[in-house]
Amino acid sequence: MALERRFKLARPLSKVEDKEVRLYYNNLVLYHVIKINYQAFMTKAKKQIDEFGQSWKPLSPKTIKEKRRKKFLYGGSVLINIRTRALLEAIRPGKFKNGIYYPTEGQYVEVTESSITFGIEVSYAGSVNTKRRIIVPMKELLPAAKRASEQQFSVYLRRRGLL
Repeated sequence: MALERRFKLARPLSKVEDKEVRLYYNNLVLYHVIKINYQAFMTKAKKQIDEFGQSWKPLSPKTIKEKRRKKFLYGGSVLINIRTRALLEAIRPGKFKNGIYYPTEGQYVEVTESSITFGIEVSYAGSVNTKRRIIVPMKELLPAAKRASEQQFSVYLRRRGLL
């Protein structure tokens, strides 16, 4: 198993332990995938460049004026891709507790011992995504999420007597 080599486990895992450890790890990585994606989303919403070098096309002056008139503000500012806040809520990280990731409203997640899946269940997310990508590609998110998960996962392994 790659986790055994990567974290230099003290002993081989039983089948039950292997499944539990992989599920914990994948839930933790998913939490960080969503957390990093949220940070990138908010950075781009504020008209800045995210850590992956991406930014969004600015809003037109007409759209900015309309958002101000209708009070579609976030912290007093007009932000890109934030209007009803349903999309924002679906992008926001949920909770990671006792080895399980609990999604926020509007998130679709599926975690197994061999995979993680994350998506947005907001009706207009697809049309928004065609103009301004709301989820950073997994090939970019996954390495960053794995790095962000390492310390917490190592603590978990030590508590289980596996390191």
